[in-house]
Amino acid sequence: MDKTALSAQIEAFLHAREQEIIDHISTLVAIPSVSGEAEPGKPYGAACAAALDTALAIGENLGFAAENHRYYYGSLYLGEGDEEIGFFTHLDVVPAGNSWNYPPFQCTRQGEYLIGRGVKDDKGPLVMVMYAMACIKELGIPLKHSLHLVMGCEEEQSMSDIMYYLEHTEKLPVFSLIADGQFPVSYGEKGILTADIVSPALNGNIAAAEGGSVSNVVADQASLLVKNAAYEQAREYLAGSSLLVQAEGEYVRITARGKSSHAAAPEGSVNAIYLLCHKLAGAPFMTPEDSGVLSQIASFLSDYYGEGLNIAMEDEYSGKLTHIAGILSSQSTGALRVNFNIRYPICAQGEEVIRRLTDKVAGVGFTVEKTALNPPGFFDPQQPAVEILTDIYNEISGDKEVPYTDPAATYARKIPNSVCFGPHFPHRRLPFADGRGNEHMPDECISIPDMLAAVKIYVFALLAIDALY
Repeated sequence: MDKTALSAQIEAFLHAREQEIIDHISTLVAIPSVSGEAEPGKPYGAACAAALDTALAIGENLGFAAENHRYYYGSLYLGEGDEEIGFFTHLDVVPAGNSWNYPPFQCTRQGEYLIGRGVKDDKGPLVMVMYAMACIKELGIPLKHSLHLVMGCEEEQSMSDIMYYLEHTEKLPVFSLIADGQFPVSYGEKGILTADIVSPALNGNIAAAEGGSVSNVVADQASLLVKNAAYEQAREYLAGSSLLVQAEGEYVRITARGKSSHAAAPEGSVNAIYLLCHKLAGAPFMTPEDSGVLSQIASFLSDYYGEGLNIAMEDEYSGKLTHIAGILSSQSTGALRVNFNIRYPICAQGEEVIRRLTDKVAGVGFTVEKTALNPPGFFDPQQPAVEILTDIYNEISGDKEVPYTDPAATYARKIPNSVCFGPHFPHRRLPFADGRGNEHMPDECISIPDMLAAVKIYVFALLAIDALY
């Protein structure tokens, strides 16, 4: 079929289905599918199971064959080719966090934008892929490969969902597109190390500590519950600062608020754990031992690039190592525990990062616990698929983008012969200030025109990959 004629047919399909697409995204966003404690028959909890049930029902209504793989992931199939082209997305989301101007688990339309947790990462993209497949089906475009959309339920944590897929699938796709990032093509992803850094046991004036909610989001709130501190003394010391002082019985709670961001892109964020420790390290109501620990934690968080932890490094593919602190907690011994999320370069070795980190913190009396490595991913950028997909994106979008590597973690690092391909357009202006609106951020949003254009790009990409393999 002539490309111009096909483009017109795709646009007519999208015009007719626009509201339907938005309605399906809204239905999924309304389910607060943060992966949680396992329940009988539901490894990631009831909300993730409900989201999967809903997505499978949407797919069946669009005419796809559907399969639930014990609620680890779901599959939608189109076509009967002996070999598959894979599409991978996920239904779980990160917690809402704080500072939303719109309801996080309600899809709100404001002008040309949809706002809600998951519209960008990754429920909106999932529906976009469904409609790319539905467009191919409705237009009767023949493919020699069958299409297999895999919808995971625990991507935002350990990716055990996709490990289950890899362990149980009978045949891998010949090539896969991961719809969980930016266009044009991400051919590599940094390694990820999560680790808890634990202070020495404390017996000073810190009664409890808490902050953040998940490892891969910069903590936007953190607090210390302090004993033996007069409320007025704390208020006087912190006067003029952004920290909040509240009396709680015999204690005083001191809270810092920051600005969250995805752990993969910490630049511009404000870590509430750092603010809290930095400001209170010299407080007159802290013991010298307390102040020493708080000062040390603040020094670990004094930069984004590992200088304070002696793990700074970079390579030509993926640039500098970055790190954040996502969670603060306290132990029964009084020790403070901080969870770090570290994105290390593709060419680095995770074991070496652990060694350097351990040596650094041990020198100041801290320990490293609960380390977990998620190795980097890499797809040879010289493979023809990379150039073909990049050209399709640039031709339709009018951009002149080049393939890139990504500090974020997607299924691409786990799935053989895969790349992350959209659906988000790079360098697009968000409708909110201060980075608000991105994935993992308050007021997460997507542009409806870009969303529809991405569906069109996916249709042409599937045709090209079908011809290539």
